[in-house]
Amino acid sequence: MDEEIKKIVLRMFPELSGNLHLPRLAKVVAISDPLQKPELCDRFRPRYAVDVRVLSPQGEEDPELPLYRCLPLPASYGGIERGQYGFPEPGTIVEVAFAYGLPDQPFIRTVLGQGLGAPGVQPGDLVWQQSEAVRQRVSAKGDWLRETHGDITDTSARRRVDALDNQERYQDSQIEVSEHSVEQVGGVKTVEALGALKLLTGGHANLSAADNLNLTTAADLNQAVARDRHASIQGDDSATVGGSRSATISGNDTQTSASKTITVKGSHTDIASAARKIQAQIIELKASAAVTIQAPAIAIGGGGVDVLQVIADLIGVVQELAATAASHTHGGSGTPSSSGSHSSQASRAEGLKGQISSIMP
Repeated sequence: MDEEIKKIVLRMFPELSGNLHLPRLAKVVAISDPLQKPELCDRFRPRYAVDVRVLSPQGEEDPELPLYRCLPLPASYGGIERGQYGFPEPGTIVEVAFAYGLPDQPFIRTVLGQGLGAPGVQPGDLVWQQSEAVRQRVSAKGDWLRETHGDITDTSARRRVDALDNQERYQDSQIEVSEHSVEQVGGVKTVEALGALKLLTGGHANLSAADNLNLTTAADLNQAVARDRHASIQGDDSATVGGSRSATISGNDTQTSASKTITVKGSHTDIASAARKIQAQIIELKASAAVTIQAPAIAIGGGGVDVLQVIADLIGVVQELAATAASHTHGGSGTPSSSGSHSSQASRAEGLKGQISSIMP
């Protein structure tokens, strides 16, 4: 009677004879059809699938069952090209089930970690890991860790990052901005470059400060201006040079000031290849030793009066007086006995006049 009932049950439920109603463990032997690009997964070509060997209860490959090819893997989410995907490595243990108990509809229901090394996971941690060097982890405290020895590429229309503290460290850094870049710092910003610091722009460059602006260098300071240079100082301008100072101006040099004082502790030399003019209401020249004026021609005076001309004229008058005194006579007597001295004085006066006349313009 029992045998008859068993035959009837097996005839009505054939999956019972092959234990197709029970979950079976299997071992992945190969990845069936790797996806090189987005493709449609269907019953006839699952795409996201592996080849497996069904195991016996003792964990050995069941020789009575064939190699199952292209068994679809479970997906974490549902949607077109949506979800988390990853092929299990060959040797991974999976759970195989048969839809409706039919032998032609096997699928993988679960991927097990049996026989595989597991990463360190504490209670409350979440780990998404490809290898020990490529992983993403969330700790029980809420800390995120993401690390890889490869590349990380983020692409988005907009990106926003909010943090109370940000620390970044790179071996090399390159940033390319196609349009504008604005950076606002509420406190102090410090940029340290142990090698060199270069700031280049194809347009304007503005450096402004509401407080002091300090520029310090331990070596040379070089400036090159291709066109004009304009400086506007509302307060005082002070410069201290420990060595020598040299300025070369190919054009004109014009200075305007309320007053000007120049103190030279050593020698002071002015050289003008052409004319040099000094104009003032009062000019005072003071020297503790001597004042020397040397020129092929010298004119002293103004308003049509030349001091040297007056001196020359005065010497001429003296010469004439000496000549007159040497040649004059009195009635009833001859020339005076001192006429020789007067003649000598006239000659000397004439020589002095010649000297002054030689330097007059």
